[in-house]
Amino acid sequence: MKFDYLFPQIILQDQINSKTLYNIKNEIEINFDEINKLLVKNVWRDNIHTTSRNCKCIITKFNLNSIKDIIDPLIKKYLSETKIPYTELKMLDSWFNIATPGGFQELHIHGQNIISGCLYLDTCYNCGEIEFQPHIYETTHKANIAYEPTDGKILIFHGMTPHRVIYNKSDKNRISLSFNYSYTHNELV
Repeated sequence: MKFDYLFPQIILQDQINSKTLYNIKNEIEINFDEINKLLVKNVWRDNIHTTSRNCKCIITKFNLNSIKDIIDPLIKKYLSETKIPYTELKMLDSWFNIATPGGFQELHIHGQNIISGCLYLDTCYNCGEIEFQPHIYETTHKANIAYEPTDGKILIFHGMTPHRVIYNKSDKNRISLSFNYSYTHNELV
């Protein structure tokens, strides 16, 4: 596990082992036909196929608990590392994204009091990096930071961190699972 301190934001990067990833993919494969029916294109200003419009929380709908069991502790570690005090933490939503060749997603944020992340399930070289940009007010770090997707990589970041997905320049689909968690602040004395 590795924390990258970018801009005023922190990005947690972790890697699932191959056996765990294999089990997750099998769990998804069991529900593949139903999940495939939920995919739509162009939900945002992009051309990625996603389940976000037709299913609020794909993890809950298909009881993908092995994924939640991996993400939950990482979210708590992220909150601890960032010193964000919280009383409650809950998964708001989760969705699959499929970036076909040429697929991309424009710059966006997910919002306040949200911790966001992605788990890469099926990738290849040049299939589209996720790029984080400094906030407009950030003066100490001007460069964008990009992460190459690899099978089993998890990235977790604050929902206010601007990010986008670069074009998939490969000839294969990139499949990922994105998620948002909400937290409630502790009352400060």
